[in-house]
Amino acid sequence: MPLAVRVVLTAAAVSALGTGLVLPFTVVYLHRFLGISLPEAGLVVGAASLAGLLTGPMWGSLIDRWSPQRVLVIGALGQGAALVLFTMAGSMTTACLALALLGATQSSAYPSQSSLFSVLTTGKTRSRVFGLSFTFANLGVCVGGLVSGVMVTHGGRDTFDLLYRLDAATFVLLAAAVHFAVPRSPRAVPSSSGEDKGSYRAALALPVYRRIFVISFLLAFAGQGAFEFGMPTLVLSDSSIPISAVAYVFAVNTAVIVLVQPLVLRRIVEMRRVTVFRLVALLWASAAAVFAVIGLVPGSYFAVGLLCVYGAVVALGEILVAPHLGPLTNDVTPAHLRGRFNVALSISFSAAFVLSPVVSTFLLDAGLGWCYAVILAAGCGYVARGSRVLISLAADRAAQEQTIEENRGVTHA
Repeated sequence: MPLAVRVVLTAAAVSALGTGLVLPFTVVYLHRFLGISLPEAGLVVGAASLAGLLTGPMWGSLIDRWSPQRVLVIGALGQGAALVLFTMAGSMTTACLALALLGATQSSAYPSQSSLFSVLTTGKTRSRVFGLSFTFANLGVCVGGLVSGVMVTHGGRDTFDLLYRLDAATFVLLAAAVHFAVPRSPRAVPSSSGEDKGSYRAALALPVYRRIFVISFLLAFAGQGAFEFGMPTLVLSDSSIPISAVAYVFAVNTAVIVLVQPLVLRRIVEMRRVTVFRLVALLWASAAAVFAVIGLVPGSYFAVGLLCVYGAVVALGEILVAPHLGPLTNDVTPAHLRGRFNVALSISFSAAFVLSPVVSTFLLDAGLGWCYAVILAAGCGYVARGSRVLISLAADRAAQEQTIEENRGVTHA
């Protein structure tokens, strides 16, 4: 593994730890220290997410026009500045502006980091790096959450401000690591044939691009979306299940990822991608049954145990898909469209996270858990069936890109 990749992975893990310090507390901070009502706090946080969605396409274009290194540095410094400004906020307006800046710069993180890893790695090393990045991010958030939980127990605003500024410092560290440790890469150019001009229209014209978007959306909707929004809604809709079950399930999910993935990562990287996608679809379709049968489980302890099993199964699917979905996207991406492809992957996740709470709350509140389970299973079924087509398109696209690169090398020679 290249030294530059090791440095970026380490810095990103430290940055994830900083994120874990403040991740659960934004609404608490707004409500307790700025006197903003809970509904208004929700709107402020929503504004940050909206800013991220609106600016995502811009970052994709800038990654392709400049370089992933430059965009990652700018985005990290922007996030650090936004966090410091947030601690200086004295009203709803200033807090909203700070969080909007945070959301806008945060949307550059995934596509720029993924594009950077793809520039620096190839083949199975790329899959391993994406898997390690996923593990380190979960580990950092987990450790950060534990540390902040201890610090804020008896702390006031000064304690919370310190946490946000520590998070800001980790982003400065990430920016410095990328700037000084990563070699500058030349900007990619389109092929001389005129195919794949650098635009979103060119990206959307590629069948593999559209297929990746759909399958990544369905995976996010049936996996992380159902876990992060459907599962808590299920607990709230069933009075026999204690609300603390949500924390237990999240703890099990994170523990399985952090403890299991390092042990099996090499074997997962060796697996055929069609097998991986179908296995993930099977796992998450089976896990979806919890939304249909939870009401039939006698006793709250059995229900909590079943939900913990659900969290573990979702984690296994995440462990499988993390080393393959991102690398697959970058393997088939024309170099000059890499930023746009990674932004599309990020937007597909965001779209799933927008739709998941709407669908889950409507159906589960109406007592239609079986219907929600059927929808999730149907999405998984499409992933299982469509994965072979995706891999076939990906193989054709990868061969085409290799030919273009070889022809370009001959021309330059």
